[in-house]
Amino acid sequence: MDDRDARSCCISDNRLDCVFPDGSASARASTTMGGSAERSPRRPRHNRCDRPEPNCRFLRPFHDSSEMVRPPVDREGRQAQMTTISPAGRYARPGDDEHRSDGHPPFCLHVLGTWRLSCAARDVPVPNNRQRLIALLALTGPQSRSFAAGVLWPDRSQAQAQASLRSTLSRLRAGGVDIVDTVGDALRLSPDVKVDVRELIACAEAIVHESGATAPSPGTVLRLQQRGELLAGWYDDWVVAQRERLHQLRLHALEIIAAKLSASGRYAEALEAALATVNIEPLRESAHRAVTQVYLAEGNRVEAVRQFQHYRGLLRRELGIEPSERMLRLVQPYLANDRMRGKSLYRRRGHPND
Repeated sequence: MDDRDARSCCISDNRLDCVFPDGSASARASTTMGGSAERSPRRPRHNRCDRPEPNCRFLRPFHDSSEMVRPPVDREGRQAQMTTISPAGRYARPGDDEHRSDGHPPFCLHVLGTWRLSCAARDVPVPNNRQRLIALLALTGPQSRSFAAGVLWPDRSQAQAQASLRSTLSRLRAGGVDIVDTVGDALRLSPDVKVDVRELIACAEAIVHESGATAPSPGTVLRLQQRGELLAGWYDDWVVAQRERLHQLRLHALEIIAAKLSASGRYAEALEAALATVNIEPLRESAHRAVTQVYLAEGNRVEAVRQFQHYRGLLRRELGIEPSERMLRLVQPYLANDRMRGKSLYRRRGHPND
């Protein structure tokens, strides 16, 4: 009886397993069917996401129900803190289930100043082209796909712009930032996303369109005094238009607040609102006029004249013009120079508008 008869053999996974009948030795042969090199142990299967982020690998073991995401790595090699992704594709942290019924903390979008998206007090990294889509929907509301594609990619054909939009939406969802909803052919920002500029716009519009003379609350005044340019450093046409609209709306609201607070005797708060307007737009005459009127309302005529003289010098240096007749009439009775009393500043200086 030869060796082949003295042992039983079986083949599995391209390897030869030999078991001797006496049971004294049971060994797995180190040879494979294709050669003598030993195979390395089989590695567990993983499912890789369809569209991984650059420098980011999403690995999901089939036998594990938990879904973990490795955050993207920036150019300097810095990596965000480890975060879990829920089955709906949203960022979440352990323990957040205690705060919301659906288990997902809300996203917070900050567009006053530098663009920033946060979730559970942690910044969420989003590439630049996807930031613009989110900002567009946050500032302009729901838009059709064709409008959004044309605004964000104006230098491309319609087909190319639509393809870029589809790619951007797909990458947003693959990255766990699923905050853009599709409603038919329209796109909108998810309603549970908090946007800082919306609170500011709602507050300013309430002040501008309110017909009563009731003075606003201190919280309203502080909210309107919040500093920060809309999407600072962005110069797209649609951003510039939205920035100017917010700029003018906030200035008018602050001037109205200063007048209402002054009329109610809250001079300190009125002066804060008026000075905030001057800081936002130093050459705006209505802002300096609001400051001057508050000074006069509380009886500080010297400060009122000083404010007028400061503004007049600023205009002369920057633009070579004089304040308007309306501004002059506020302080004309208190000016020390008699030559300026009873005469129009324009007639005396030969202004071409006379």
